Amino acid sequence: MAKESKRDNQRGFGGRLAKPRPPRPPFPQWVIQGLTVWIARRRRPTRIVLAAVLALVMGFAGAVLVFGILFSIDAERFAGIDPYTLNTVIVLGMIAFGFFCYWIGWRVMVGFDFEETPLQPTRTAALWVLFVAGFAFVVALLSLIAVAVAFSPVQ
Repeated sequence: MAKESKRDNQRGFGGRLAKPRPPRPPFPQWVIQGLTVWIARRRRPTRIVLAAVLALVMGFAGAVLVFGILFSIDAERFAGIDPYTLNTVIVLGMIAFGFFCYWIGWRVMVGFDFEETPLQPTRTAALWVLFVAGFAFVVALLSLIAVAVAFSPVQ
């Protein structure tokens, strides 16, 4: 049996040398890198719309979370408080929260750079997208658990 050389082991199909693959970074890193590249390839108006959609998702998820907590509190604790005033304050707070989330999304995806070359999104934009997705997933999961508890049989 002939001794195989390192070059023979690198040959792929057809007798050509196989290209060595670069090492893949750990799991979260390649997801973040891929998402960063995907966001950076989008045009500026698309990133603006993406920031707005993410702010809406955060606003709706925050509203579901706040109203879920509010509805779980005993009604006697709100004695003497006008319900319209309470709802108005909560809705205005959620609107402010949505605008704050839009500002964050604009900052990390579009930027406030007024130079000739536009600012390119970095890892922070990918982390913001992953954070919004995780927050929405957790709120949806908590909502499903609350619905399952509400419809469970009384013991």
